[in-house]
Amino acid sequence: HSPAIVGRGTVGFIAFDLQHNSCVWVKDSWRIVLLEKEGDIYRMLHAHEVPHIPELLCAGDVLVGGHIQETLVESLREAKWACMLKSLTHHVHYRQAWKTIGTKLSVFSSTKQLCEAVRDAIIAHSVAFEKAHVLHRDVSAGNVMFAPGGNGGLLIDW
Repeated sequence: HSPAIVGRGTVGFIAFDLQHNSCVWVKDSWRIVLLEKEGDIYRMLHAHEVPHIPELLCAGDVLVGGHIQETLVESLREAKWACMLKSLTHHVHYRQAWKTIGTKLSVFSSTKQLCEAVRDAIIAHSVAFEKAHVLHRDVSAGNVMFAPGGNGGLLIDW
């Protein structure tokens, strides 16, 4: 579960992929329906050969009983017991799995290693803008990770 009181309830964890017999990184969140899906952005970035981003395996909306799991708060806004004055953002439960499992930027063994990770994130952002016309919008310490083995960096959370 997410410790946040408000937000998109994003959590990440390592899972085991039975199909490929390997560990993967899973991101579970509630995406805003009006925004482009993060998995689609990753696919586009890979199609434009943007370096220093994790390798996406799959992404999609979560189905429960054959139906997309989504928020219902907006439909209850007009209920007599509700005290909401404005519309709420519609969210859908969304999951992504990556082959690449990075390491937090806060765990580094040398200044050189840290600088290389930041350099790679800047390169990723630059190439994403030049080739795919995409801006990240939140290049921060939480969205830069060390690549597997601590060799270079990855820009995540597109």
